Amino acid sequence: MVQEGLSMAHTQIRYGVLGSFTARRDDCEIELGPAKQQAVLAALMLEMNRPVTVNAIIDGVWGEHPPGDARNGVQTYVSRLRRALAPCRKATEPALVWAETGYVLHGDPSLSDHVAFDRLLATAERCRRDSDLAAAATHTDAALALWRGEPFSGLAGPIIEAERRRLQERYLTALEHRAAIKLARGQHAEAVAELAPLVTSYPLQERFRTLLMLGLYHCGRQAEALLVFQDAQRHLADEIGIEPGRELRELHRRILRDEIEPPLGGVSTPTGRHESRYSTTDFTGREQEAARPAANVAAEGAPTLGEIGGGDKTEFQPEVLPSRNQLPGDIADFTGRTGEMDRLLADIPPQAARPTVLIEAIDGMAGVGKTTLAIHAAHQLSGRFPDAQLYIDLHGHAAESAPVEPMVALDRLLRAVGVPSESIPPDLDARAAMWRTRIAARSALLVLDNVADVDQVRPLLPGTASCLVLITSRRRLVDLEVSRTLSLDVFSCEDATALFTTIVHDERVAAEPEAVQETVRLCGYLPLAIRIAAGRLRARPVWPIDRLAERLRHPSRLEHLSAGSRSVAAALTASFQDLSIDQQRVFRLLGLHPGRDFDTYATAALADIGIDAAEQILEALVDVHLLEQVVSERYRFHSLVRDYAATLSEPSDLDGDAALTRLFDYYRYAAWAVGTKILPDRTFRVADLPRPTTPVPALVTHHECVTWLHSERLNLLAIAREATKARWSGYTRLFSEILWWPYVTGLRCSDDAITLHFDAVEVARSSGQHAEECRLLVNLGYTLWRMRHCQQALVVLNDAVGLAHGMRDHANAARAMHHSGLVYFRLARYRDALMGYHQALSLSRSSGNRYMEGYALQGLGQVHERMGHCEDAVDYLRQAVDIADETGDPYLRASALMRISDADMRVDRYDDALAHLEDARKTLTPMSPNTLFHNYFSIRIGNTYCQLKQYETAVENFRVALARAERSNDLILKCCAYLGIGDIHRRQGHYREALAHYERALHIAYASGSPYEEMLAYDAIATVSYCSAHFSVARKHWKTALTIAAGLGLPETRRIADHVASIDSTFLAATATQAAEAHSAEFRRAAALIRCDLSPSSRTAAMATMVDPKGP
Repeated sequence: MVQEGLSMAHTQIRYGVLGSFTARRDDCEIELGPAKQQAVLAALMLEMNRPVTVNAIIDGVWGEHPPGDARNGVQTYVSRLRRALAPCRKATEPALVWAETGYVLHGDPSLSDHVAFDRLLATAERCRRDSDLAAAATHTDAALALWRGEPFSGLAGPIIEAERRRLQERYLTALEHRAAIKLARGQHAEAVAELAPLVTSYPLQERFRTLLMLGLYHCGRQAEALLVFQDAQRHLADEIGIEPGRELRELHRRILRDEIEPPLGGVSTPTGRHESRYSTTDFTGREQEAARPAANVAAEGAPTLGEIGGGDKTEFQPEVLPSRNQLPGDIADFTGRTGEMDRLLADIPPQAARPTVLIEAIDGMAGVGKTTLAIHAAHQLSGRFPDAQLYIDLHGHAAESAPVEPMVALDRLLRAVGVPSESIPPDLDARAAMWRTRIAARSALLVLDNVADVDQVRPLLPGTASCLVLITSRRRLVDLEVSRTLSLDVFSCEDATALFTTIVHDERVAAEPEAVQETVRLCGYLPLAIRIAAGRLRARPVWPIDRLAERLRHPSRLEHLSAGSRSVAAALTASFQDLSIDQQRVFRLLGLHPGRDFDTYATAALADIGIDAAEQILEALVDVHLLEQVVSERYRFHSLVRDYAATLSEPSDLDGDAALTRLFDYYRYAAWAVGTKILPDRTFRVADLPRPTTPVPALVTHHECVTWLHSERLNLLAIAREATKARWSGYTRLFSEILWWPYVTGLRCSDDAITLHFDAVEVARSSGQHAEECRLLVNLGYTLWRMRHCQQALVVLNDAVGLAHGMRDHANAARAMHHSGLVYFRLARYRDALMGYHQALSLSRSSGNRYMEGYALQGLGQVHERMGHCEDAVDYLRQAVDIADETGDPYLRASALMRISDADMRVDRYDDALAHLEDARKTLTPMSPNTLFHNYFSIRIGNTYCQLKQYETAVENFRVALARAERSNDLILKCCAYLGIGDIHRRQGHYREALAHYERALHIAYASGSPYEEMLAYDAIATVSYCSAHFSVARKHWKTALTIAAGLGLPETRRIADHVASIDSTFLAATATQAAEAHSAEFRRAAALIRCDLSPSSRTAAMATMVDPKGP
């Protein structure tokens, strides 16, 4: 792995970005070649000391539509760049190298001008925050002095465009900060001189105009400052049809009134980039989680419920009634939620048909859009309830204020319908009764927003059928008698993208569709998060969308989902604070769980509580939408809620440390217990593994165990990876050992096993536990072989052999050599496979390891059978069967018997083959199903029945094998199944169907790099082509099969060579027939011999007759 750092051989190379792209050593400028070559170097330079894949370079330089030869182009450019950079190094190490996964440009990033630019601005910002304005000015000036022009001038490509936009954004930031610092230091005239051309160049950047107006005002040029505002007003109206933002308008008002104080210690400088406020309101029908004052939307002159309940001291006269419609303003461009709106609007019966008040409850997590949906639906329904449309925010989940008490809420509602304050009763029951009386005769719609619980809302409910009540709450109000409950989920990807597009609403959305989709995904499709993120982007018109996505990829993404009073974290905090102490503790501890979901047992382990208590708390968290229940008894966080929970607890504190230890103990023991039931005779045995102190599920049947292991698969991987940290490193090795065999052979989750073992090997290696490392490398090599990573498997197994020999560990050396034999056999390198198996046999016998001796003998038998040495093969395999009987190993016995059947089939002893397979079947019966042995047993029994012409039984077995191959992604098994089904079709004369299956087999064999199966497929295609009289096609494929077979030294070589000769003779016979017709009867007789007799000796004699009609 290439490490971030410096290479002393290249510290003299300086890259220039802020202008034309340059590279220099001392005073020597390096010739970088044409623009595309420079762009390749730029892509590497921006990731200096880190590997960049060829695909990443192509994407970064050419974008979505690279030329067909882009990969060759990258290699050519890199080669030229190596030569160009070579004179500039004083050491032997190349400046530009290939390392594992990509090209690496070595160098010192600090010598690049754009890095220096960023660092100077960061230093200036720190000085500014520390009120050291002189130092801030010095560093800002130094940063701006590096600017030579447009970054990467003359170069193009997505990666360059993105970096160019970022640097231009930083450049504007620096200019803005320098002007603000000058104003703060009293250098008003200098600031005005700088800002005036900036306003001309960037007319839509209101921050520059704000600073210019301040500078002019402090220079005594008040009239000119006001003209700047008028120009902004005119320009914004003409260009984009909007008014200046709030900040600029407020400054204009203060200048008009001469309310600006002279700077004492300086004006405050901006803390962020161009918080643009000149855009129009862009509601799209989504969550407004913060309490919104109803005064903003009520009819002019009429008090709203927000004013009434917000401490407004105005006394209303009884005869002055408020407006009937006190709903907050509707959302003009409401989008999405089509299904939910249909449910809310449909099936509301006429008043006469309603037996009682109609109550619709909307619940969902914080930020999901409950309030917006309710308000929009209320406006759509207002015509059906003409007497009154009322709204009240009950602040049930508001962090900044306590929930509104029912007494206070009733006071507001009664005054809203015209009851004077002195007439409102002092106790709750009387107020509720008066409210029901006053509203009873009205056809009214009431929106009760942000309800805390049932007790808060029940006194506010009308009692007659003339009313409709819409309730929103983060809690499921299961104790309330409602007509209908609507639980809101987050947006679909389509609705989320629509919301984002509506807010940003510029060409960036169309230019970066993939970045838009990633951004809304990183927002968890949560409307509040999307609104905040899109608003931040809209306020930064020079940002690419991918830059926002990059920030949201960071673990601290919640920090970027905050804007003013709106914040995802604040909304979640309000929900968290409503929990009981026990619920808060469990919620915090669940944030430590490294997996994607969890059940009651994992929760009990984390919190050290019982199953019943865990279930009650989990269900309570579901009720308040802090958890989701995906399936029965399994729970998960929304991604943003998970991030929030993770901020509340650290693994390093005592409670967190103990919780993770309990969780690891639980998963370790549960995985071991499940593994022993799935594959009892192959599961890693852990001596005296302690049972955890918390409950473990009682799984009895094989199906229950497999289901549990599938459900917990990703969690176990995450747990094992989390355990790589020093505190729990021993767990990683145990997890890899415990799960290896069930994952590889029981569940076919070899990718997971590879991940587990790579982690475990690193832990063992770093801790100096070489015996552990050796054993894990052997397991890893086997797993890589199973996943067809043969070359990588050989490297790993070679390392294992070296370690084993160094420690005189003959057992693991034998295992590693045996597994090498498996790899070589798959690669059809049969002589290497024999060598590996012979070494494994020798090591096993010298160490008395009968178990591995049996597998080495089986391997030797398998190779000899493949090479056509059937007697030797059977001899080795019978020895393996004897050892299997001695050691009681059913896997070895079944495998050896199946390979004896292969030898029987090769010499046409089909009944013997069937007998050996039946013996293997009996051995397999008590073993766990769906293993590798069962899969290939189906292939062998199918081939045998095919030869015995029992086609229905044969095809049934082939289809079983094909289904298992699909589930396990075993390409060799799939290839063999297609070949077998094709053979049955061919034998039954269905040549077209046979050819289709053979071609599928060929494609799979070629794709999987399996030369033996590829040869079989070519041979099969040639055979069916010959049968259907396509002789030229048959000849072509037999010749290809012959080349492969001869190269591998296979016994099929002779048979296929005869087929090719036969085809060639047929062509010769046709030529001979034509000659015979023109010459003599001798020629006709010879041609007939060639056509009819395909034996080599007769064909030779006939051809001799063709040459000399008189014969030999």
